[in-house]
Amino acid sequence: MNPDKLAFFTYRLLPARLTVVEVGWLLGFGPKDITVLVSHGLLKPVGQPSPNATKYFCSVDVEALRTDAKWINRASALLYRYWRTMNAQRDGEDDSPLTKGTGQQRSTIKSRNHLIRLKAA
Repeated sequence: MNPDKLAFFTYRLLPARLTVVEVGWLLGFGPKDITVLVSHGLLKPVGQPSPNATKYFCSVDVEALRTDAKWINRASALLYRYWRTMNAQRDGEDDSPLTKGTGQQRSTIKSRNHLIRLKAA
């Protein structure tokens, strides 16, 4: 187990604000999953951070979500659906209008999308 994660779970009291990684540890999701949950509105950061700011979460709210079986089910279903869609797009199985076309047109669109993803990363 990660030493930071082990140290986190030995706290007697949780800090008032938690980072994305700490929230992931408590809820059983990865950091990328937490960003997806935030972008889809299932998890709310504290305050109103700008899109590129570090997000913090209230430990009381996270603890309440941790014990809510319906929320965990909704979050898990959303993540399954999200990653299935992302993997299908990556593998070229998407039937969206952007990837429809024939031959050269389709490969040009795919290469543009790939370049856009590389610039975003």
